[in-house]
Amino acid sequence: MTVRLEGDARQVGERSMPDRRNVVTVTPWFPNRPGEREGNYVHDSAAAVAASGRNVSVLVSRPYRPFAGRSGFEAKESIPFDNPSFPGLRHVEFVRHLSVPRNLAPGISDRNLDAVLEPALNGLVRRLSAGIIHAHTESMAPAAISVARRTGAKVAVTLHGINVGKRFFDDSKRRERFRSALNAADRVILVGEPLREFFADLIGRTDHFRVVPNGFVLPSNVANPSVLERGRKLELISVSNLTEGKGIEVTIQALGQVWQRGLRAWTYTVVGDGPSKPQLRRLAQSLGIDTNVRFTGAVPHEHVYACLAAADVFVLPSYREAFGIAYLEAMAAGLLAIGVRGQGPGAFISDEVTGLLVAPRDPDDLGLRLTDILSDPTKFRGIAAEGSRKARSGYTWTRHAEVLTGVYDEMLAETP
Repeated sequence: MTVRLEGDARQVGERSMPDRRNVVTVTPWFPNRPGEREGNYVHDSAAAVAASGRNVSVLVSRPYRPFAGRSGFEAKESIPFDNPSFPGLRHVEFVRHLSVPRNLAPGISDRNLDAVLEPALNGLVRRLSAGIIHAHTESMAPAAISVARRTGAKVAVTLHGINVGKRFFDDSKRRERFRSALNAADRVILVGEPLREFFADLIGRTDHFRVVPNGFVLPSNVANPSVLERGRKLELISVSNLTEGKGIEVTIQALGQVWQRGLRAWTYTVVGDGPSKPQLRRLAQSLGIDTNVRFTGAVPHEHVYACLAAADVFVLPSYREAFGIAYLEAMAAGLLAIGVRGQGPGAFISDEVTGLLVAPRDPDDLGLRLTDILSDPTKFRGIAAEGSRKARSGYTWTRHAEVLTGVYDEMLAETP
């Protein structure tokens, strides 16, 4: 199935030579309509690059898993595009490939992906005379490299994280498939430094690595809340997919310790959904703090800011975090943010300067930090304010586009 959407009224013309102004983004993640949270960061990146003066088109390729059930991302993958308009983007296409669930047959899934994606991408790159193919995720990279060799386009591949899906990297042929494609890319873009070691080991080189942080959009009507006051209940919040590695269980364990110390004037709101939710509920119950822990489930992106505006402290001790837009959104809204040392948020959270950093998988360390905050929240006002200034000034999508287009220009300047 293919859906073509025109961001403006221009016809897609034929050109014989690649045009350095024309970019085709190929991605498995993209919103079905503007404003959705899922995949919106890819849309926002493409839109920011378009606003900087490039002609940006998007090819979205999602897997179709007929036997996968209807939960989480697999349900999302089954939802078709809603024929929306994406202002600013020149052209959007959507294709779907057959995929075997749970990485049970990676060779079959990868061949199906290439059989659908390569001709669609080749046709789009040629019709638009694209000089840049920007692939998101290692899965899109092989098709991008194949098409670039036929068209003369340059290839950038953005890696947003380490896929922890069971068996995803276990297959030796798949690892070689990714290694070969990422090695051949003109640039491998990491959204955060924590990804460098893993992908350096996979690819075998790092000279073409560049770090380009994502940005975020803060609605203009979100003002800094009045936070961290004495004599009021402290509102803690996490916004995350409830999956292994996000550290929600670490927070619950730390709050159990805080409860045992007699500090109980707090509530903890968990915004998000995922397979770990039942286990996390049981953990809160076993520690006797379930009356103070609230799970909202997934909420629309626009409602996340209302949740943040009602909170004081954003805590997410994720020990697998390549970057962390959720932290920036919380910081910009005025919350004190707590992340993990050595992970993506360390790019913008300096401990006790713009936020707090704790040891990975360490409820004791987090529990002590939360105890300090609950004992005297006013001590942390200045840190929260400095974090807000940092987020609002340094991590806009406009700044992201400036850095990313600089990488594009660097690629284009090189001799093939």
